[in-house]
Amino acid sequence: MFNVNKIIVLLFFVFLCLSVFFLIKDFNTDESLKGYYKIYLYFFLILSLLFLIAIILNKKFKIYVLVIFCSLVSSLYLFEFYIFKKGDIKFLK
Repeated sequence: MFNVNKIIVLLFFVFLCLSVFFLIKDFNTDESLKGYYKIYLYFFLILSLLFLIAIILNKKFKIYVLVIFCSLVSSLYLFEFYIFKKGDIKFLK
C-alpha cells in the first residue's frame, strides 16, 4: 500500500513551490502582464493550504482528501478535453 503521509507532504510542497513560482513570475513580467498570473497564485496557495491542513488530519480523512483531489483534477481535465474536441464552444468573445 502507499504511504498517504508522504503523498500529502509531497503535494503540499509541490503546490507551495508552484505558488512561489507564479508569484515570482508575476512580478518579473513586463507591465502589461502584471496580475495575469494572480489567479494561478491564488489557486496553488489554496491547494497548498488544503494539503497543509490535511497533514494534521487522521489517515481516513487524508485518503478522502486525496480521492477528492484526484477526482476533481481528472474531471477538470476531461471537461477541458471535451471543450477542446468540441471546438465551437466559446466562453469569452
